[in-house]
Formats: sequence, C-alpha cells, structure tokens
Amino acid sequence: MRVIPSALLIHLQGDATTLAACIRITRTDSAVFAFTEHDQEIVVSGQAYKPMLGERSKIAAADDLSIANFDVATVIDDDDLREDDLASGLFDNATAELFLVNWASPADGTLLLLKGKIGEVRRAGAAFAGDIRGLLDQLGQAVGEKTSPSCRFVLGNPDTCQADLTNFTTSGTVATVTDRRDFTAVFADLPTGGPPPDSGYFSNAGVLTWTSGNNSGSGHLVRRHDAGGALQLYLPAYHDIQSGDTFSVHAGCDHIITGHCRTRFDNVVNFGGEPHVPGINVGLLPQTD
Repeated sequence: MRVIPSALLIHLQGDATTLAACIRITRTDSAVFAFTEHDQEIVVSGQAYKPMLGERSKIAAADDLSIANFDVATVIDDDDLREDDLASGLFDNATAELFLVNWASPADGTLLLLKGKIGEVRRAGAAFAGDIRGLLDQLGQAVGEKTSPSCRFVLGNPDTCQADLTNFTTSGTVATVTDRRDFTAVFADLPTGGPPPDSGYFSNAGVLTWTSGNNSGSGHLVRRHDAGGALQLYLPAYHDIQSGDTFSVHAGCDHIITGHCRTRFDNVVNFGGEPHVPGINVGLLPQTD
C-alpha cells in the first residue's frame, strides 16, 4: 500500500498543485546524483536536486506483474556528471528513485512513483539517455545455477575456479591501432621466463586491463589473439586507444575440462561444470573408445 504524507495529500486534493518530479540516482560506489524537472533547485531532506535539461517518459506500469519502467534523457551539463563516467559504465545497475514533491513546500514529504535499476545507458555527444527498470525486473533474472558441460566459473575467481593466474599474466604495449576494438601489441615475457605468448593465448575471454593511456584502469575481455600480436576485444574500449598505451593481460580459458582447464591450468579439480551429464553438447565430453 502506498503511503502519502498527510501534508502532501492535502496539497494533492487541492484545486491547484505545485508538483515537480525528482530523480535520485545512487551508484554502486555510493555516489549520489539528484535532479529535478523543476526550473529551480529543490532541497528535499537535505539533498539538493538540480534542474535537469531533458525529459522523461511516462511510467509504463500495469496490474499484471509486468515490469514498470520509464526512460530519462538529459544533457550533460553538470560538473559531477561526467561523460567519462557514463562511458566507463559507472552508472550501470545504479539505483534510481522517481518521486513527486511540492516544490513550493518540499517539507510536505514525497510521493514515490518508481524505484528500480538503471539499465542500458546510451550516449550521443553531450546528451545521454537511460531506462529505469522497476524492481519486478529482478524477478525475471536467473537465480541459482544450471548444469552445463562447460565450466561456469570465472577464470581465477578465488572462491570457485581458484586458478592462480600469476604465471599466466604479462604486460604489453600497443604498437598499431585500427579502432577501439582491434590493435596490435608487443608482449613482455611471461613471469616464468617463457617467451612472449603465442597466437591464441589470450583468446577465449582473457582479461586485459589498461595501465596507461585514455582507458587507464578499465578492463576488457579479449575475443581474439592472432599472429603478430593482433588483439580484438569483445566490446570497444571506452576511449580511443593510442600507440604506446600499456596494459596487463592474462590468458583466456575455453572452459572445457579436456581443454585449457587440463592442458594450460592443470585445474580439473576445480572444474565448475558437469561434463558427463548427457545432453546435446556431447561434443564437449571426453571421447572414449
């Protein structure tokens, strides 16, 4: 049941209202951003809500458990709301609250319209847009694990896979650049003193973390590693890659018990799949005569 503060309820029942919508965004790192559709700053419960140059859609909701959601679009005109943060994914899965307030008397309380998570953030120059998905969206997410012949664990996770990636990690320097996904690099020797990794070593989602350049601190999954140090990322880097940029990168894993789990990492004891369960993926099972 929705509870409306008594002072705000009296205002809503009046002949004329002075209402404004406010949006409060709390990122996963606890940073808070507050905006309002009103043309003046509003202070609610000690939090200043700045005017937002943009618009929001109507809230799509029904009484059949379908997911309530709305879109918001605005221009990046706030010193605290940086394009780099949006591009780097810092607002992904942030919590958002949309509520109404009497801008003439914010102390009357608030009427919560929707609370949910920010989904995809879309950017176009100085403008950005995102969709806010209601809490019912979480009921559509998978809970628990499914059986699979391939490993479901994240390579190197200390609680599951437990593979020590120290000797499978090296550094590299960008040599030539095609675009934000494709570039060539020169690799240092592996920590064990071995030669620079051969073609394919970082394929299958090896993790590359930038240590200098425009993308410093961000990480990406490697899709392909071809001869000559050619690398292709699954998703484009957030910013332009330049010759001389440095990074660290560790080997990928094909998540097959008879593949890299055994031959590269010697980690079959921690394999996170069920390779002997019959199914359509029998090609991943060990073959016997």
